Amino acid sequence: MLQWIEGKVVPGHGIASGARGCQEMGGTINAQRPFFKRLGFDMDAYNLHNGTINVDISPFEYEILKPFFKVENMFWHEDFPPETFSMCECLIRFKGVEHKGFVYYPHPETKPIEFLGNMMFEILCPHISDITYGHDIEIGIYTEQINLIEQTDKQKAVRA
Repeated sequence: MLQWIEGKVVPGHGIASGARGCQEMGGTINAQRPFFKRLGFDMDAYNLHNGTINVDISPFEYEILKPFFKVENMFWHEDFPPETFSMCECLIRFKGVEHKGFVYYPHPETKPIEFLGNMMFEILCPHISDITYGHDIEIGIYTEQINLIEQTDKQKAVRA
């Protein structure tokens, strides 16, 4: 079942696209692309951009239930330890236009840099030229793949 949630586009680390790190490899997404393809997830088939759109979905958090694609302990670069990744199908609705994409989820227990947290979707999708930080967008997630959890005020206070 498709469930829509509103979110705000926010800056990430800039490493996925190579904007603020990993420039020599064209960003981590570019470097991971051939490994994903060899293991069964062809990013080119979906015309996915070499970067993510980071979407703050607070006060919601999410948990991955049954991803569309998952790979464990993928060794994709000599400077990084093997990582586990899940991809969950989603839709992005921006300015009335829907785009097919994926929630890109590097599992935090295997991720070498600071995890952005489960109140942030990292979205892989085709390039959307006019989307920028601060824009409100809608994300359609499939409830069999991702579970949304609304945080209560008490839970928010404990996290702060």
